[in-house]
Amino acid sequence: MTNVNGKIGLSAAHVAGGIKTVNGSISIMGASRVEGGIMVDKPSGIMFNSDDPVIIIGPGAIVQGDLRFERKVKLYVSDKATIGTVTGATPVAFSGETPPN
Repeated sequence: MTNVNGKIGLSAAHVAGGIKTVNGSISIMGASRVEGGIMVDKPSGIMFNSDDPVIIIGPGAIVQGDLRFERKVKLYVSDKATIGTVTGATPVAFSGETPPN
């Protein structure tokens, strides 16, 4: 699953080829399973949206593979989620259904 801008939202979904974006936020909730990891590429050229993408991996979600970030992101990971190796970002753990504001 790939996009450049815009939000990707999963709820109880299965993605077999990973997720890749440049400027989009990602929300992986419920019993969603992502095989192939997550990649947030560094933007090239002029960026229309300078806000840092927000990546949320909620309770019960599984991300198999590497989570690689080549630009600054806000990464929130539930204490009840399962993820692979993170490179380029520091995960902020949260409990409950959603991360703190």
